[in-house]
Amino acid sequence: MDVNSFLIGLTKGRASGRLNIAYGDTAPEDTTKLWVKTDRPSAVHITNELPDRVVGQGSELISTTISPRLGSQPIQPACGVVGNKIYVLGGYTEIKCFDTEINAVSTLSATLPERRCAMAYATVGNKIYMFGGYPNTGATGTTYNTILRFDADTGTVEKLTTVVPVTMMDMTAQAVGTKIYIFGGRESASNSSVHSNLILRFDTETEEFFGDVYESLLPIQVASMASALVGNKIYLFGGYEKGVGTSKKIMEYDPETHKARLLETTLPYPTQHALAATAYGNEVYIIGGYDNGYSSTIRRFFAHTERCELLSTYAAFAIHKGVAATIGDYIYILGGSRNTSNDYIGQIYKYGYTVPQGELLLVISTSGHVVKLLETPGATVSGRVWKVYRGDPNDASERVVFATYRNGAWTEYNA
Repeated sequence: MDVNSFLIGLTKGRASGRLNIAYGDTAPEDTTKLWVKTDRPSAVHITNELPDRVVGQGSELISTTISPRLGSQPIQPACGVVGNKIYVLGGYTEIKCFDTEINAVSTLSATLPERRCAMAYATVGNKIYMFGGYPNTGATGTTYNTILRFDADTGTVEKLTTVVPVTMMDMTAQAVGTKIYIFGGRESASNSSVHSNLILRFDTETEEFFGDVYESLLPIQVASMASALVGNKIYLFGGYEKGVGTSKKIMEYDPETHKARLLETTLPYPTQHALAATAYGNEVYIIGGYDNGYSSTIRRFFAHTERCELLSTYAAFAIHKGVAATIGDYIYILGGSRNTSNDYIGQIYKYGYTVPQGELLLVISTSGHVVKLLETPGATVSGRVWKVYRGDPNDASERVVFATYRNGAWTEYNA
């Protein structure tokens, strides 16, 4: 029997099968068993969904508060990852740099040329491009159609001569290779303003837009979406839809065909706009948002199955208009606002995976070691065990030594 992922509880008298696993420091007499050199856990999780990242079913998202804070970084900045650094640009005019290796925040000497928030943004190489936007709360002025380029190597900002074909704020963007794709938006801060269903294409090599603006359109007119890139597909989440209000819809855009489609899957309740999103392997995490109230919910979208679920883990605060980024095996949530008084959150939160206390995670893959794992009436489940963890699956120090009986002796792995 081949199994992708399942959870086996070890409560007495309730299991219909028997785990073929021995625990402790003493080798079992039964040499068919998987010998795991740790105390007996309360439950065992077995997965092969994402063996390269060692996450997926059976792991729990946990939050760590990072210090120092961003400071008084306001809502709706731009965000970009270059190496191990996360740059948070605008809201006002400041540019902050968060170094994830040393947990340090610095303020750059360079600034944006004007107060600007609600931009579309994307990173290509060491450059972060920002499109459109609006002067932030408290400022006056019209929506921008200009493009800013931040160079992380030189720490400088330049305003391009090319302008956005439409004057928009609350757009969202993703980069695929050297091309940036920009979606939706609205003409002003009013929900009654014109909402866009345009898909704009920008070439960072020429720093010009290309293609017919009206060649292909989104199925709906929408602003304030979150977006993420998985593989070569861009996924768009939620937003504020013209004539409908807050949306729970999910769309997929294929840059190769230049077509967008609505998925049957929708965001689980509550629906949201002004969310943050970041891709983590084949998954997308969609954080916070607003719909008649500020949300602290985190949803997980599985791109390969087009399924979306509401996690039991919540953000530390009800938050909207923040930004999110992924570096290595961790997700970071930065900035945003947590109430109608624009109580800006200058905090940074780091999220990673852990196996719940007292439980065990077995990861199986094609490169693992074959062993019989479970016996049930009429069936035997075998798998190739690759890694065994207690605690943080992404921390090598949390690995548990296991052994299988081969060629007349117990052979240890995972040390």
